[in-house]
Amino acid sequence: MTASLQKYILGASAIVGIGAIAATPAAAASLSNVQMFGGDYQTYTEDDVYRRDEQAAVNALTDSDRYTNVELNSANEYLSDNVTGFTGQLGSQSVTVEGITDQDWNNGLRQQWLGDFKTAYKALDTSVVIDTLFGSFPLNFADTVAASLENRSGDPNVASMTKDNATGEISLDLIGHYNIWDTPWMSNVYANFGDTIEPLKEAVPTLQISEIAKVTVDGEVSYAYSFSAEETGVLAVDAADNDTSSHTGRYTWTTQGTVEPSRAQVPEPSAILGLTALSGLLVFAKRKTA
Repeated sequence: MTASLQKYILGASAIVGIGAIAATPAAAASLSNVQMFGGDYQTYTEDDVYRRDEQAAVNALTDSDRYTNVELNSANEYLSDNVTGFTGQLGSQSVTVEGITDQDWNNGLRQQWLGDFKTAYKALDTSVVIDTLFGSFPLNFADTVAASLENRSGDPNVASMTKDNATGEISLDLIGHYNIWDTPWMSNVYANFGDTIEPLKEAVPTLQISEIAKVTVDGEVSYAYSFSAEETGVLAVDAADNDTSSHTGRYTWTTQGTVEPSRAQVPEPSAILGLTALSGLLVFAKRKTA
């Protein structure tokens, strides 16, 4: 084999290899073209908090770190005032993520959430606890949690949103408390109603409840929440001295989106170039042997 032929073969092989790599479809789509709306949000990294910094928010939502997150409605989580969120693209689909409103909660979401909570925590479904929000009025424990959630669920911390291109499954990560029993506000409950709470903790030692985000994908509305978390290994950088729980849990919610067409079905320019080079190589070899 001549030196010139050997160089040609090596060059053509490299070009074909590059084309093959470029034609391989990405496994997952991440958010792009993210735009914040409303001004009440803040962004968390492990080391800092950025208030109303849109670039920091976009970075947190589009990076590969599943902890960095954006808290929507951070200063005012009353459902009636929730106007903050973001829009973006997830592959070929348009998405909007925002906090829920009192209209969402009162028009079916409360009942949907309550049903899912009772399914997740059957041991707590029929338990009765003294509701700390309404004095000494006894309520079913699930109803008590739902009443409390209405005042605490308006500021979801959104960490990431991705889509599996092959299956179309969309995943949304929410950052929260790994175990609700460990939250600072529960200390007041223990102090006043410890005898009532202890049996509940024994029945469910790890109580996991995420906040709620309103998710719209191509015009279809869903509500993202979960009752199952994994540990983040991170405590919120602005956690108070008595807070050992904030941001310790990552909740993942999934829904079905559309399958993205495989890029392998469309030849990449580099792949076409590689095929052209290969054709030239065959002609070159034929002439050399003629």
